[in-house]
Amino acid sequence: MAALAFVLAVCTHAEEPGIRVAFIDSGISTKHIDSSKVLQGVNYVFPEYDTQDRIGHGTATAGLVMGAEDQGIIGVCSDIIAVPLVVVDVYPSGVTMNGGPDALCKAIYDAVDLFGCRIINISLCTTENSSALKDAADYAESRGVLIIASVGNDGNTDQIYYPAAYETVVSVGSADGNQAASFSQDGVDILAPGMDLKTATNHNTVDATTVSGTSYSCAVITGICSKILTAYPEMTPSDVRRILFTLAEDVMDDGFDLRSGWGILSADTVIPSVFWDVSETLWSRHSILQMYEQGLMHGVGIGRFAPDGNLTRAMLAVILYRMAGTPEVTDKTEFRDVDAEAYYADAVIWASDMQIMKGYGNGRFGPDDYVTREQAVTLLWRYDNSEITGWDGLFDFKDADNISLWAKDAFAWAVSKGIVSGRENGALDPKGTATRAEIAHLVQNYKTAILDM
Repeated sequence: MAALAFVLAVCTHAEEPGIRVAFIDSGISTKHIDSSKVLQGVNYVFPEYDTQDRIGHGTATAGLVMGAEDQGIIGVCSDIIAVPLVVVDVYPSGVTMNGGPDALCKAIYDAVDLFGCRIINISLCTTENSSALKDAADYAESRGVLIIASVGNDGNTDQIYYPAAYETVVSVGSADGNQAASFSQDGVDILAPGMDLKTATNHNTVDATTVSGTSYSCAVITGICSKILTAYPEMTPSDVRRILFTLAEDVMDDGFDLRSGWGILSADTVIPSVFWDVSETLWSRHSILQMYEQGLMHGVGIGRFAPDGNLTRAMLAVILYRMAGTPEVTDKTEFRDVDAEAYYADAVIWASDMQIMKGYGNGRFGPDDYVTREQAVTLLWRYDNSEITGWDGLFDFKDADNISLWAKDAFAWAVSKGIVSGRENGALDPKGTATRAEIAHLVQNYKTAILDM
């Protein structure tokens, strides 16, 4: 748990198969780490020296991210390109030389401008809060580069380390099980495993080394962020932070001060593909991915589906229009609140012509109004243009009487076809606002039950 003076840097470069990771540390030994994935970098302490690690800290940190095959280390994100930026080194006599905050600032700027990095992970820290360091951190953020920094190993004290304390920097502490490790500082954004981690060494030995400390927890988070940016390369630092904090589990120790109120992430955290907010265990995952793959529903931003978000009348018109094959429309919109240039204009015209969706009168369609569950079921029923044989199946639900009269035929049809089965509490909740996940599931159920798709 040696408290060195700085951290690690990770970055993305669009021209390479993996994102670049600039390690601002003591260098990286390629005795066990794949040298083809390690660039030359820069030594700011002894410019005439190479960037091979003569201390071991940088190698151990990089090994957690990249892995070391011959030592049996599986990295959190092995598909990266490492850029060692040396800010602490040793004289031939073995005496340590620290480049200080000036070296750290130079390394941050070079990680951004010279090496095209996307993440800067600083596992070594300083107690000096200089305006130059703050400016460097702000510059990285402005250039789309995420800084990840360890908070230190002094335990629960008032000592503050930088750049971890800066608002845009992800500050990382160590977890011991489901709570903070005793040595980990307060004021962190997120915790990661930091006890007895196996990683690469800068020695010739075939055995991996065992390390503990917030420096290494920081590397775990760097690996996870590298996976996020690999999956979603267009994301900004704030996007990555949002995903990171969303994926984190709550900390069990309520007495620990999490600066942003977040929690713990493990090294094997799975980054969902396509949409980061559509997890492997989400009940509607299959329907959402099917709707996306069929081009019927898209996300609401880079890598985000918003399954719990609401769906508007215009959006539902677009879904049904796409399902119909986007037929050509020649009419002009009759609704004064539907702009002819809107992305949903043709869909609304088509839905109105087909008598699937109607307006509110006085030339108003209400494109931005949220759709209720009974409205969604009714519109799908009109799209299918089916007859119904009775309402008997509705009375298996405790809130069947809450269905509006105009929607009872539609619900009877949907229940009889197995398209709607109600919510977990045995209720249909007809007047509840439909979520995007529920609409995806409803339409996918329809396609399976009626269209055999």
